[in-house]
Amino acid sequence: MNSGPGPKVVMRPEAVEAVLSLARGDFACGREEARTPVAGAGRNRRAAEALVSLLLTHSTTERAMTVVGLPPEEMRAALLRLAGGEPVGHPKLSLDRVRDGVGRLEGYVRHVTTDLGWIDHAANLALRYVPWRGELHGEIWIEFTALGAELYDGGAWLLGPVVHVTLDLFHLDNEEDLVKVCAHEYNHAAVYLYRYDPSRRVGWLENCPPPVAQILDLLYLEGLARFTTQDRRYRPDIGHCFEVVQQALDAAKAGSALPRSDLWTGDAGQGHLGGTAGAFIFETILTGADQTEWGAALRGGPEGVLARYDFLASAKGLPRLRL
Repeated sequence: MNSGPGPKVVMRPEAVEAVLSLARGDFACGREEARTPVAGAGRNRRAAEALVSLLLTHSTTERAMTVVGLPPEEMRAALLRLAGGEPVGHPKLSLDRVRDGVGRLEGYVRHVTTDLGWIDHAANLALRYVPWRGELHGEIWIEFTALGAELYDGGAWLLGPVVHVTLDLFHLDNEEDLVKVCAHEYNHAAVYLYRYDPSRRVGWLENCPPPVAQILDLLYLEGLARFTTQDRRYRPDIGHCFEVVQQALDAAKAGSALPRSDLWTGDAGQGHLGGTAGAFIFETILTGADQTEWGAALRGGPEGVLARYDFLASAKGLPRLRL
């Protein structure tokens, strides 16, 4: 998509196109099938099964199943019901509503894959505080789907040299939400590409016990992304957020880590506890640092960020974390 410096960004709409094809039920309609309805129905069924099998192995579908805890056989059955025009009725998927709105979704997909101003806006928003934005290499794949999976509007993860950014266009049905969530995940992608660039040696959390490292990693990732993309508008109970993160760290050090959902899912619609604490940490650092100090803290990873924050928090009487 882009030819300038920085990561190569590739748009991949094949998953959302497959879902919409299943929703329309016209994935294998041809003249021969129309002349022979019985044989055509059988071929149509086989075509639907083949398309569903391909969709189940696509990274967008695999990720959605993992996040919402949906076994592949349940997803397969739901997609086949969608293709057959039957009510899907699955509590974790919005496929019936996808079918009802298929025409609007098709137009929306055409818009987001041809009018690319929104992705430039998202990338600029995502990278505005990233000190290594001019040093990024590798690829970011922007992958679209429309499963309407419960509480899953997007995600980012590293597979080999490529960061996959998934965006569910059923949930992100307007450009404002699309830009915000894409920027959040693109910010994660920028961290992944820096941290795992084979040409550099970034030794974050190397001597940290894995349960503690997982919490600190997420505090950094979610905190930086939320601070970057939400214009400092996040839940107000900062003290409570720090208390819960501290409890999780203490439990992790004792070998009985809290479930990840206690920290990294929304609480009564207010957003992440851990992400909010992390965003406050980054806001505090940026407020009290020049560009050099900010860059040094971020390049130091979670440990560098927390060390800088602890220095500032001790002087200002702000909530602190004991590591």
